[in-house]
Amino acid sequence: MAVPECHGDFHICSVTSKLRDRGTQHHNFNMTMALRQWASLTSVAFGATVRLGLSTTPPRKGPSMYDRSQLIRLFHERALKFGDFTLASGKKSTYYLDGKQISLHSTGLRQVSLGLLALLNDVPFDAIGGMTIGADPIVGGVLVAAAESGRSLDGFLVRKEAKGHGTQKYVEGPVRPGSKVVVIDDVVTTGGSALQAVDRIIEFGCEVVCVVGIVDRKEGGAANFAARNLPFRALLSIEDFGIAPPQ
Repeated sequence: MAVPECHGDFHICSVTSKLRDRGTQHHNFNMTMALRQWASLTSVAFGATVRLGLSTTPPRKGPSMYDRSQLIRLFHERALKFGDFTLASGKKSTYYLDGKQISLHSTGLRQVSLGLLALLNDVPFDAIGGMTIGADPIVGGVLVAAAESGRSLDGFLVRKEAKGHGTQKYVEGPVRPGSKVVVIDDVVTTGGSALQAVDRIIEFGCEVVCVVGIVDRKEGGAANFAARNLPFRALLSIEDFGIAPPQ
């Protein structure tokens, strides 16, 4: 109720003061009870959340998906060069694709790794690897991407020359004889580097179920793999960069 103002009479002022004090106490009491009720409800709700095993923190984002257009854009920006070049196969070319500019870049490696796992989704295999050093970062990237998706996968690397000490072997990694493996290469021209890795890993005792590349230059690699009855797939071809393969 409204409390009259005090105008000098001591008795009236005393009564007025008491009424104001009581009003304030009543208001404070109501606020205190409301806060206690809110705290109790919050505690019950939090307890129920914990008992039900529900997270009280924001959900984490899952692994990103393969973005083909982003990978093509990265090649244009970082790896595609024009001029006069001699390739590892000995062939002459007016353009050069430097795969390591992609596989040694954070976003590039991630897109390559996610793309390769998607490309091989229907291929049963135990391990993935290739010839050092071109395959090194790709192997690591694919293994991390596989782990993020909850998949167990082994990697291996093939040396160009046998190790000069210790086991003196060509193949490094936890791969075992009898394993089904995929051999990878960054840029495939004639497929010579990948075929060297194929020969070493078969010699080691594994079964090669597929050969994959990041980019196929379409200069004989696919035909050379087919001659060995090796299935071949690539994330991209040179045509994805607007370049026609040689006739």
